[in-house]
Amino acid sequence: MTVEERRAYHKKWRDTNPELVRVSHRRRNQRLKLLVLGAYGGKCAECGETEPMRLTLDHIEEDGGEHRAELSATGMAVYRDVKRRGYPPGFQILCWNHHFKKSRAAMLGGATAAAKSMQGLRPKVFIGYGEKCALCPCSDPDVMVLDHVGGGGRQDRKKKSWAMVYREAIRESFPPRFRLLCAGCNGENGIRRTMGLPSLDELLIRDANSPTS
Repeated sequence: MTVEERRAYHKKWRDTNPELVRVSHRRRNQRLKLLVLGAYGGKCAECGETEPMRLTLDHIEEDGGEHRAELSATGMAVYRDVKRRGYPPGFQILCWNHHFKKSRAAMLGGATAAAKSMQGLRPKVFIGYGEKCALCPCSDPDVMVLDHVGGGGRQDRKKKSWAMVYREAIRESFPPRFRLLCAGCNGENGIRRTMGLPSLDELLIRDANSPTS
């Protein structure tokens, strides 16, 4: 089989088996993430969290935007680049909650109009949705995000800014299509969705219906 024939064969197989290709990519990305997390200590530098689905790679100097621009990519491209470069300094592992808190502090430090607007809206939404994460006991207002129940947040955000979404929730007296999640639960649910695993919501329902619960 020539090189051209082999390429054609593999392309045909990928086109015929898209779900198997997605599963393979998910597994490859998960192995890469675990490798990078392990190289940088395998736990949150702030709180010691070790669950991989609640951890992320953080740019210590807040230069992640520049790094991603250099790669002309997002997501796992950063992990691949860090591995290729032999795990250089300038990175650390943070849990989603501490990563969100750090990013939010940097945004507020910029004192932009958007930051000032969100600063006024977040407390109202926090109180309106019960002052705690819907999936865990966390009640730290600095790590809470407004979650679209059942999905749809990404599509919604293509049409609206976060401030618009928050104002919508306040205007409609905190409708049940939104809820509060801590960044940790929100991040883990996103990873579970990407990997085709049960969401935290599904796990909670399963545990509640378990004969031993």
